[in-house]
Amino acid sequence: MKDQKGLTLVEILVVVGIFGGLITLVSGIFLANFELQRRTLAIQKTTGEISYAIEYMGRAIRMARNDHENTCLYEDAEGFTYGIPEEGNGIQFIDYQEECIKFFLDDDEGIIKKAILQDDDSWEEHNLTSGALQFENFESDANVTPDNEEDLYVKQPSATILLDVRAVGGGEYSERIWWDAKVQTTIARRRLDIERYHD
Repeated sequence: MKDQKGLTLVEILVVVGIFGGLITLVSGIFLANFELQRRTLAIQKTTGEISYAIEYMGRAIRMARNDHENTCLYEDAEGFTYGIPEEGNGIQFIDYQEECIKFFLDDDEGIIKKAILQDDDSWEEHNLTSGALQFENFESDANVTPDNEEDLYVKQPSATILLDVRAVGGGEYSERIWWDAKVQTTIARRRLDIERYHD
């Protein structure tokens, strides 16, 4: 009778253990790459949304006009360009279409909104961000009073806005915070009303 060759139980267990270890290692690498891809996509999406919001606000802020009749800003702000909305965050001003508008943070929803003052003193609100980002803070230096200066065009010729924002996951990752960031920019106002007030 010829010798029958095969694997012993110990050899089979060793092979199974090595194979299981390799599967675990490959699975770990795959999951790590998947997680990294989700994080990268979340960051790309949210940075795109931040860029859009800042560009949109910046274009409007750049075209702001002085409030010569004190119809939009806070009391005693006649001739100023920017103010703080009643919500206590954001920025408020008269835009190039002579409408009183404001950008502010809706604390309940964590999103940035644009609002336009209506004839009946109500505000028509529009979402500027989607909710994929959680905005924690929206500050501006619009309440800074300029030095005693009679020239209307040095009364807040620029505005600085600061946003605290975080990107959160969706679905089963809804509690996960992908990243936190502070975004700050300064926007210089264009002097669109020079001819109007300097005939």
